[in-house]
Amino acid sequence: MKSVKELRGTVATVFTPFKDKSNNVDFELLRKHLEFVCASNAKAIFPLASCGEFPFLCAEEKKEYLRLTAEVNAGRKGLIAGCCGFNYTETMLLMSWAKEFGYDAAIVCPPYYISHTPDELLRYYTAVAANPYGMRVILYNIPAFTSEITTDLLRKLMENEMIIGCKDTSGNGRRIRTMAQFREDLGREETFNIYCGSDDMSLASRVGGANGSCTALGYIVPELVSAMHEAYDRGDLETAIRYQRPIAELCRVAETVAFPAGYKLIARKRGMDMGFEHNFVNPDDFADAEARIDRELAAAERDLGLRIVIM
Repeated sequence: MKSVKELRGTVATVFTPFKDKSNNVDFELLRKHLEFVCASNAKAIFPLASCGEFPFLCAEEKKEYLRLTAEVNAGRKGLIAGCCGFNYTETMLLMSWAKEFGYDAAIVCPPYYISHTPDELLRYYTAVAANPYGMRVILYNIPAFTSEITTDLLRKLMENEMIIGCKDTSGNGRRIRTMAQFREDLGREETFNIYCGSDDMSLASRVGGANGSCTALGYIVPELVSAMHEAYDRGDLETAIRYQRPIAELCRVAETVAFPAGYKLIARKRGMDMGFEHNFVNPDDFADAEARIDRELAAAERDLGLRIVIM
């Protein structure tokens, strides 16, 4: 099992290639994607993420997804399983598979669709952390899709040693700094990771106390995101800024198209086959975004000396 510190830096959130409009997963294409990211400088892989559109998958597909990711990885990277169930029972089922396939931790968002109070979430996460599989838990705060993990609740949950981190996708930099202060107060600098979930805020979050990022572009352009984190870790802020700039610009372009289609478009433009686009998106919405992505990828290759367009 990887240590908490080994799960820092770039965490790549896996995208799902679909075969057809029935939302069947193309596992052969997924295998190729996983081989690509496992050969990169990313530190860990997060399958069944939001950008992987896990709500569209059936239970059997989720199990195979976790199994295949572990098989392809073969111990090369840390493994963080997406165990975001809409109730406790589903979350436990996902965690049982994560344990079976050798994952290092499970990332768990609040149960979704029906909102929950902070007291309800405290009881929920306490029960999840006491899971019978011994799986360590990473909190997932994503208020755009489910109930928010308030800072008061976060402070309470951070006292639980089985909770080893939090991915924050609120877009609120103050929360990152507050979380870092809680971590210091609790003496958990070595045992609790803070992940930024927004690509455009990755570097600013590092300055605020985050240990890494857990994002879409960490999977699509891991060389860019990893280079930014590596530069920051060695104290070279100027170089970190140079890498963060194209990351932020690509993120802004992606957000002009329905999530996660904008990010899949970036992947396609760099040469990754993303399969069938099942969302009800208007192809006309892609025209401006495509041109901007081409410019940003070309600029990154020119200015940073990277080969990004791989096909």
